[in-house]
Amino acid sequence: RKDVGIETVDDLMDDIREELEMANEISDAIAQPVDPFANDEDELLAELEQMGADDLEAELLKAPFAKNDVLLPDVPEAKLPNLNDAEAEEMRKLEAELAGL
Repeated sequence: RKDVGIETVDDLMDDIREELEMANEISDAIAQPVDPFANDEDELLAELEQMGADDLEAELLKAPFAKNDVLLPDVPEAKLPNLNDAEAEEMRKLEAELAGL
């Protein structure tokens, strides 16, 4: 025990600190993602949301259709079929019932 002096203990403590620092550096290196271009999931979701907002804003800022550019369905050329008397009477009853509500 006489061989162990304060200087020896200080040297040993310095060695231990250096080893701990090296272990921390290794641990930090292992914790880093393998792909340096990989982003955090929250960052990616925020970017996706921003892209959607930008697309929506661009869509809303588009100039409205000119009168000639409005696409409407074609008007049917066939006439509606005529109701027979029983169907017409039933329709009148339903209309009267609805009007009474």
